[in-house]
Amino acid sequence: MTVSQWAVLITVYRGDATTTREVARYVNIDVGAVSRLVDRLVAKGLMSRESDPSSRRILRLTLTDAGLDLTPRLVPPPSRPQVSLSQLISAARSNPGMAGAPVTRTWSPSCAPSSAW
Repeated sequence: MTVSQWAVLITVYRGDATTTREVARYVNIDVGAVSRLVDRLVAKGLMSRESDPSSRRILRLTLTDAGLDLTPRLVPPPSRPQVSLSQLISAARSNPGMAGAPVTRTWSPSCAPSSAW
């Protein structure tokens, strides 16, 4: 899982956004890029798109059981509320060692980029 996929997954998990457009605004990524990221998460069985009952044009993003099982292991602990999702994404993008790198373990202070803290 890439940092960008992680950001989409966590954003939906936390309830910060439920559509591709909302996710794009929340994580400051192009809507088309978010759509492609969602496609990959759907293919991995972590997320699904469901029609909104109030509007056929809106597709709501939801996590599958596998996504609900995985995501809590990827979310930063709530004891660090001063660290926002956008700060973590920015830190990951600005650290050459993390850019595009897969997210393969849970968050811990020892793996956090020092510039974000």
